[in-house]
Amino acid sequence: TLMIRNSDALSNNDLKIYNSIVQSANPSLTMLSKTNIEAALQIVDMSGRLVYANKTRLNAGTNIVNLSNFTTGKGSFIAVIKTAEKIISQKIIVQ
Repeated sequence: TLMIRNSDALSNNDLKIYNSIVQSANPSLTMLSKTNIEAALQIVDMSGRLVYANKTRLNAGTNIVNLSNFTTGKGSFIAVIKTAEKIISQKIIVQ
């Protein structure tokens, strides 16, 4: 299961990641964007090693980003979302 924990850094007007718990067989992140934007999603482990990377287009509204190739085991990770205007990050826990 992939659980997203909220952080104040994500509480902005343009892009938010919602708390979500998903099955580890089909992990995904749910994001809310106020505009259509291109984004790069990276997941790094706590030592800073990149374990997942994908580019995606976020449409205005709610977006579910499938992490189909995320096969790293249980533990704590950081999800990093980069757009042309900002970089936001949030701790995630895979259970």
